Amino acid sequence: MTRYLLAFPALALLIACNGDDPADSGVEADADTDTDADSDTDADTDSDTDTDVEFTGGFFEFLSGQEVEEATITAGDVVTATDADGFVTLSYAPNTDIEILFEHEDFRDFYIYNHIGAEDYAINYLVPATGTIAGLGAIMGITIDTSKAIVSVSVRDGAPASSDYVEGVTIDLDAAYDVALIFDEAANTGLAAGNTTLEGEQSTVIFVNVEAGDLTPVITHPDEAATCTLGSETFNAPAGSYAISSLFCSVEGG
Repeated sequence: MTRYLLAFPALALLIACNGDDPADSGVEADADTDTDADSDTDADTDSDTDTDVEFTGGFFEFLSGQEVEEATITAGDVVTATDADGFVTLSYAPNTDIEILFEHEDFRDFYIYNHIGAEDYAINYLVPATGTIAGLGAIMGITIDTSKAIVSVSVRDGAPASSDYVEGVTIDLDAAYDVALIFDEAANTGLAAGNTTLEGEQSTVIFVNVEAGDLTPVITHPDEAATCTLGSETFNAPAGSYAISSLFCSVEGG
């Protein structure tokens, strides 16, 4: 299964502006799709290839859906690039927290924090170009401060390759920010101010104009027995960057 992670909550806004039914948009958060096509951008980040698992990331411009090719991808000592279809595949030891830097002249630097378990994992990132962020901010009445960071934190239940959204999880940061946004299909733009996720919506909170530096998400899970420790519990969001962090939760004995 390939996961689609929205880096900026504008898809719902775009749907609202176009009057399209989200079911017909062709972009679903958990849509199954085949991303197993061969790629020349495979790169090992761990020397033990007998036990490695593969992380495949696809990068597409948020509004246009255009694949982002020839973006520089840095993962540890490995420096490679997305292929003509916007994909890159990296190899890791199982059960590893990963950090990837995405760089392209038309985009902010994206710092991506995720976790790969014991199975191959594929996810598509819908990344907004710099101009897209400015335009969407203007539509939503948000002044984007380019000296600060934008941070997206997603919380899921289960393992990375087969996780589920979490209704009613509250996500906060231990740093100052201007706006927190959640997905809300009932809102005119598909977005609402807040940091507690809703039923049937992505369990993601986007923080705008965050003070740059090391950040620790504060997770309040509706199941008090749950722990959300798979993924980078603390991560860095440099000034002017876009940081995307995914955390996975489990209940002991569950």
